[in-house]
Amino acid sequence: MLKYLFLHMHKTGGTSVVENFWKPSIPLDERYLEEDHLPGGPREQEAYLYNYMYCTARDFRLNYRDVFAAFWNTHLPRDRRLYSGHFGYGIHDVIGGPCRYATVVRDPIARTISHFHVVKSLKAFDGDFGDYIQSGGIETSNYQTMLLTRDGFSRRHCLTVADLDEALHNLTTEFDFCVTEDIDDFVDELIVKYRRPIVNARIWANRTDDSITVKGSPLFVHERFPVDESAMGLLIEKNQLDLVLYQSARDESRRRRRKTNQGGNE
Repeated sequence: MLKYLFLHMHKTGGTSVVENFWKPSIPLDERYLEEDHLPGGPREQEAYLYNYMYCTARDFRLNYRDVFAAFWNTHLPRDRRLYSGHFGYGIHDVIGGPCRYATVVRDPIARTISHFHVVKSLKAFDGDFGDYIQSGGIETSNYQTMLLTRDGFSRRHCLTVADLDEALHNLTTEFDFCVTEDIDDFVDELIVKYRRPIVNARIWANRTDDSITVKGSPLFVHERFPVDESAMGLLIEKNQLDLVLYQSARDESRRRRRKTNQGGNE
């Protein structure tokens, strides 16, 4: 049985893909979906293990695959068709059998700014935007490249062009993917590719614009905070790999879409 692995990177628009495709196409008892375990979700009383795994790998600089393996051998259900949440590349090695990843890549500058608004809304960070960019947090520097490499969590402070090459290889060979601005078309493509008898509702689960409440969203007020333009230079410098990743993902996903629309085959 093919297992679907939706690698949901923070603040890329992944919740919109979940709401429009994964939830309506994979029944509750056949999925291990992060949003189901959040406040308001159908499994909110069950442990939110994705968060534990993510924080363990991040805070202790451990290979995410190894952390996932420890939970796979103890607490994670093994019989699901979909595993979806904030995790890192490599869990297919642990799961075994045929797997197919999917993800969404976003412009890293916009993504990091959006993540800043969230951590401030959660009161998880006390400083201003400049402080956040200089904090050394993994979400501020080439975060998407890190998640798409096998050793990203354990090598987060020394990502190189070789890591970018690996991330691009993994993305283009093992993932269904798009960039944030193409999510509507992406969901349409997934519906056709996997022959799901569903309609794309085109729900945009934007958690920060105008404090919109979305299904499955944590029950806190999402706010916007000042963004100091003087910190932009450092933000760009810290995300050089992610900028190339985003541009390459955008160009490749649109090239594939044009080819499909013209009747070609990949």
